[in-house]
This record gives sequence, structure tokens and C-alpha cells, in this order.
Amino acid sequence: MKCQVCGSTEIVWNEEKGEIVCSNCGVVIDSIYYDSVDRFSVNEIVIDNNLYFNDIKIKNLRIREFFNNNTLNKNIDEYEIILKTMLLDKQYRIIYNLLLNEGILSGIRTKTKVGILIYIRYVYNNKYREILKKLKIDYKLIKNTIRKLGSHRFMLLLEKINKELNES
Repeated sequence: MKCQVCGSTEIVWNEEKGEIVCSNCGVVIDSIYYDSVDRFSVNEIVIDNNLYFNDIKIKNLRIREFFNNNTLNKNIDEYEIILKTMLLDKQYRIIYNLLLNEGILSGIRTKTKVGILIYIRYVYNNKYREILKKLKIDYKLIKNTIRKLGSHRFMLLLEKINKELNES
């Protein structure tokens, strides 16, 4: 199940309110009321309106699908929270979007993304090592990721980022 607004798979069910909510952006995706006490069967309800009967069937299928979905057990990674918080900052957002457009962030873990953002933002004043250490991100991880880019491509990327940051 995916949020149609932000694309996140971090979906939770608020049983008390009967709502399926995206934990990333907070949008209510659907309302499903589920009663764990099986008082009656759907087939026992006499309904004149066939559309209502189909609606009940659809809701029951959604409930079964939701319970079978493994997103209930997904733990939110602390680095995902850190990354989302970092992206509230305009400079980090600019760096992130440029890296994303260059295809550099695809296929790497969130922890590495956080480390690369910090490294690029503070590369010129060497503040990044202290921050990486506080966040328990090994500098070697970042260094290896940057090495894969190649020094020439990385330098061009830094120039592009600095230009964007100075223009904003």
C-alpha cells in the first residue's frame, strides 16, 4: 500500500478512528471500520441496495489486505527521521535535489544519504567529521561512496552545488 500524495509506504492504521493514515505526510488514505468481535457475517445482512453490499465486500478485502501487508511491522529508521528533518533546511534541500537529479542518491541507504549531505555541506570547513561522528556515521562509508563517483565528477558536482547555494 502506498500513499497517493507523497508515495510513502509508511502506512499505519488507527484502529480507534478506523482510518488508514500515511505516517510520512499525515494524509488520511481511507476509512475502514473493523470490529474484532464477529457479531454477524456480511452474508447474513439483508441489504436492498446492491451497491452497499459491494462496498462492504470491498472494505473487508481492504482490511484483509491491510493486515496481510508487512508495513505494520516496519520500524522507522532513525536516519530517515534525521533526513526528513535535514530537508526542512533550504541548503540541504538544494543539495539533496541536485544529488537526486544526478542519480547519486539512488540505491544507497538513508544513513549514507545523510552522511553525504553533511559532507557536501561542510566539506570546506572540515566541520563534517565532528557531525558525522555525533551521528555515528563512519567517514569511510562516505569516502567510499564519493570515490565511486570519481574525483572529477565530484568536483563538478561541488561547483554546481556551490553555484546553486550562492544563487538562492
